[in-house]
Amino acid sequence: MEITYTNNNTVFEIETKIIRIDFENDDYYEGAMHNNLYHGIGKLRENELIYIGDFVEGKKDGKGKLFSVNDLFLLYDGDWLNNEKSGFGQLSNRDGSCYIGDFQRNARHGKGKYMLTNESYYEGDFKENKMEGKVFLYNK
Repeated sequence: MEITYTNNNTVFEIETKIIRIDFENDDYYEGAMHNNLYHGIGKLRENELIYIGDFVEGKKDGKGKLFSVNDLFLLYDGDWLNNEKSGFGQLSNRDGSCYIGDFQRNARHGKGKYMLTNESYYEGDFKENKMEGKVFLYNK
């Protein structure tokens, strides 16, 4: 299989193969590989989590979704960089609250909206998972 992708306006074509690797504890990887690394679109189950999305040179990188194994609850949907939530995404909590906005190095960082279960929400700037600067509370 040949995959074409663009990085910094350069087009790459890579010969890949689709495989499945089974690990201990029911963990596995299923998807594209190149040079013995996860590369392209794949599905990785590890540590009671399932990631489905893009990989680059063995790391979660690009668009991806993270689910819990037990009930397939969608925990995160968004951008990844070097195995970390980075860029824009949505982080959901089981109580119904969620954060939609910017991430950096797995933390809420940048502009975002934290939505509460009562339909109220905070909107503003976040730094390393904490609200910072001007943050507004909107009640419904």
